Amino acid sequence: MRNDLLERFPYEECDSIIQKLGLHQNYPVWPTSLYELLNVEVCCMSLPSWVKAFSIKQVGIEHSIVVLDEKLSNLDVRHAIFHEAGHLLAHRSGRPHACATHGRVSREEVEADLIGAYLSAPAWAVKELFYQGYNTQQVAATLEITTEMLELRYQLLTYNK
Repeated sequence: MRNDLLERFPYEECDSIIQKLGLHQNYPVWPTSLYELLNVEVCCMSLPSWVKAFSIKQVGIEHSIVVLDEKLSNLDVRHAIFHEAGHLLAHRSGRPHACATHGRVSREEVEADLIGAYLSAPAWAVKELFYQGYNTQQVAATLEITTEMLELRYQLLTYNK
């Protein structure tokens, strides 16, 4: 993880959204109110095997679309929903983004994952579950997030600004 992304992370903006929507009062976090705030329509369809989801937001239009692959598991759907919310919050323009370029994950994808991870799991719940002796897989399962998303959330939780 590059420290510059952690240093520039939009904590205040994300905390404002979390507080406004009461996202982190309970777990697992449900993204319904987040998508209502962002005016997002979600649809599922069959996508090519290398695409799990994508979002569309055009400049000047206050409506976005998130398309999910209909073959995704429930856990992967939750990951994709929070990840795409990260794109919609961080990447304001309507230009398409690429998941990977020449074998490297793009900066936009890492930013979207970080924001998605931050929104998907309350810090207090992560701390509480680890304190109770849960391992990484158990914490992720309890919060209904992927272990990858939990690892990013933990990095954000422990990062020293």
